[in-house]
Amino acid sequence: MTDDRWKTTFEIKERSIMDGDIGPKWVYDVINIHNGTIVSTYNEMSYAVKQARRKYKKLVKLMEKSFMSVT
Repeated sequence: MTDDRWKTTFEIKERSIMDGDIGPKWVYDVINIHNGTIVSTYNEMSYAVKQARRKYKKLVKLMEKSFMSVT
């Protein structure tokens, strides 16, 4: 079973940028769905997915820590 919970917070969009004389180059943006901001940009789709998962896990851990704190 795949772990797709990160898709509730982040999405990955492909876009092309001009890379000088070489021509168009494809990059992948990790976008926060809730506010529409670009969190980061990567050259490979698999790495973008990996980083989105890590960012989601870090966010969940931070939220759990915040909810469980006594102060």
